[in-house]
Amino acid sequence: IISGWAMMVLYRKKALQSQSANAAKGLFLSSVSHEIRTPMNAIIGISELALREETSPAVSGYLKNIQHAGSNLLSIINDILDFSKIESGRLDIIKQAYNLDYFLSDVINIVRVRLDEKPLRFVVNIDDSLPTSLIGDESRVRQVLLNLLSNAIKYTQEGGLTFSVSGELLGSGIILMKFSVSDTGIGIKECDLNKLFSTFVQLDMEKNRGIEGTGLGLAITHKLCHMMGGNVTVESDYGKGSTFTAVIPQEIFDPTPIEGRVIDEITDGKFSDTRTSDAVSYFAAPDARVLVVDDVPLNLVVAEGLLSLYKMQIDCCENGIKAIELIKKNGYDMVLMDHIMPEMDGMEAVANIRGLGGEYTKLPIIALTANAMTGMKNMFLENGFNDYLSKPIDVVKLDEVVRNWIPESKMTPG
Repeated sequence: IISGWAMMVLYRKKALQSQSANAAKGLFLSSVSHEIRTPMNAIIGISELALREETSPAVSGYLKNIQHAGSNLLSIINDILDFSKIESGRLDIIKQAYNLDYFLSDVINIVRVRLDEKPLRFVVNIDDSLPTSLIGDESRVRQVLLNLLSNAIKYTQEGGLTFSVSGELLGSGIILMKFSVSDTGIGIKECDLNKLFSTFVQLDMEKNRGIEGTGLGLAITHKLCHMMGGNVTVESDYGKGSTFTAVIPQEIFDPTPIEGRVIDEITDGKFSDTRTSDAVSYFAAPDARVLVVDDVPLNLVVAEGLLSLYKMQIDCCENGIKAIELIKKNGYDMVLMDHIMPEMDGMEAVANIRGLGGEYTKLPIIALTANAMTGMKNMFLENGFNDYLSKPIDVVKLDEVVRNWIPESKMTPG
C-alpha cells in the first residue's frame, strides 16, 4: 500500500513532467511556426510580386496557381499549429475592446476576396441595434467566422451564402452574439452530423473529392467557441445546404447602436455595398522613408517589393546593429523589424533605439516576424514595438500598417 506521502510525491513528479512536456511542446511549436512561415513568406510574396509584372496569360495562370497552393498550404499549417496549441493548453483567450462595425467589415472584405473566383451570391444582414464596440478575443471570433464562411464557400458551387449577425442581451453588460452562415451547398447527411466537429474528419469523401483541407477547421471552431463560453451548432438538408450558428458571449464596451443596417451582395463576382459608394483609393508616399530589417535576403526582396507599390524610399539591412546605425544616420518614417536575427535581434535593437531618447521614442517600429504564436503581438507591444505584422505578409494587413503609421502629410493619391 502506497502511503499518502509517497502518493503526493508521485503526483508532484507527474505534474512536473507534464509541465515540462508542455513547455517543450510550446517551444517546438514556436520553432516550427517560424521555420515554416519563413519559406512560405518567400513563396507567397514572390508570386505576388511576379503577378504585378506584365506576363503572358499562361505565366499569370501558373503564378496564380502557385499563390493559391501556397495560401492553402499556409491555411493547413495554421490549422495544425492551432489545434496543437489548443490540445497542449497553450492557446489563451485574450480579451480587449474592439469596434464591432470595423471587425465585421474586415471579415466581409476577406470573404469578398475569397469569392472572386466563384459566381456565388453573398448576402450579409447585420442587426443595427447591436453595440458599437465589445470586449472579447477579436482574433479568435474572427477565426471562428472565417472558418464557417470559408467552409460555406468551399462546399457551395452554385447559389450563394448568407451571413447574419444578431445579439441577445443577457444583462450585466453581456451580449450573446449570434453569427449564422447559411449556404446552398452540398449539405450533410443526418448520420454524419454527430461526427462533424471531430478532428481530422472529412465527410462524404466521394462527393467531396478534390476539396482541400485537414478536416480540422470545424473541430478548431468548436473548441474555440467553447473556450469563449459559447457553442456552434449545425442544421442541414442533404443536397440543399446547411446553416452553421456560432453563439459567443461578449462584454459590451460601448452600447451605442452601430450605424445602419448592412446588406451586402456579391453576384457573379460583382460586389455592391449599400452603406457606401466610396471606391477603394490607393496612395503613394514618395517622400516617406522606410527601413526594413531582416536577416533572410529573400524576405528583404519580398518586403521591399510589396512596399514598392507606395513609391516610398526603402532601405534594407540584415540585423539590429546595422539598423541602429542607419536609424541614427537617416530620418525614417517607419521601421519594419524582424525578431530573430544574428548579432542583435529585433527586441534588443528596439530597446537600444528607444534608449536613444527624443524623437527615437516615437519612431514607428513594426514587428515583422514569422513567429505567429498566440500572445506574440502583446509581447512585441510590451517591448517597445508599435505594431505587428506576421509572415507570410498579407498585402491587406501591410496596407493597414502603412496607412496607420506613415504620416498623412506624406501621402498623395496613387
